[in-house]
Amino acid sequence: MPISASPATATNAMSLAEKLLTDLDMYQNALSNEAIPLSRLEPLVDELVARKDDLAAMIRDLPDEELRGILSDTLAVVMDMASRHHAGYAA
Repeated sequence: MPISASPATATNAMSLAEKLLTDLDMYQNALSNEAIPLSRLEPLVDELVARKDDLAAMIRDLPDEELRGILSDTLAVVMDMASRHHAGYAA
């Protein structure tokens, strides 16, 4: 029998997803500022990737399929942003 995740786990996962989305907004705003070089955004991207990994670990324990789907979509956005950042940075 699988162990159900506690309500605290779901709350923590949603809180982390909100932080990720806030940081994604900051990243997007920084990208629109031509005075900020991509290299200065690297620490923010690293933090986003670390939080993404933390959220991914929480998702697998959530019993709510709809919530898992929403959080998985958040992870996909972060992974796409990180890939684009590294592709642009390497170019």
